[in-house]
Amino acid sequence: MPQIDQQLASELCKRHEPLGWPGLIGSLDCSHWEWARCPKAEHGEYRKGNQDRPTVVYECACDSDLFIWHCFFALPGGCNDINVLDQSPLLFSLASGNAMCEFKVDGASLSQPYVVYTLSISRFIMSHSLCIVTFL
Repeated sequence: MPQIDQQLASELCKRHEPLGWPGLIGSLDCSHWEWARCPKAEHGEYRKGNQDRPTVVYECACDSDLFIWHCFFALPGGCNDINVLDQSPLLFSLASGNAMCEFKVDGASLSQPYVVYTLSISRFIMSHSLCIVTFL
């Protein structure tokens, strides 16, 4: 997978601009993949509170054409999305300014791209909200 840099960020921003999303580099989400053959000694490190079996959490980013350009498998203990995002090399790169690209919103020139993240509000409500992750 390519590392996010200025060239890739610029290319991704250009893909989303005609769709009405200037500065967007992609959609980001975390998912749990059940680890059926997890060693018994590791069950505690890879278990989420509401899951019966151990899972590996991964973060994935794609563009509007569903081209996956980023995937990160979380470390042990990263049992929820917030912990995974806290360790995310993609978000660290964005926050450190390694992926700047020029784009305009309502005539204002900006250079910090952003990602869209779908956040699950509650497992009981089953609704989702849209979060824009940006670093100013």
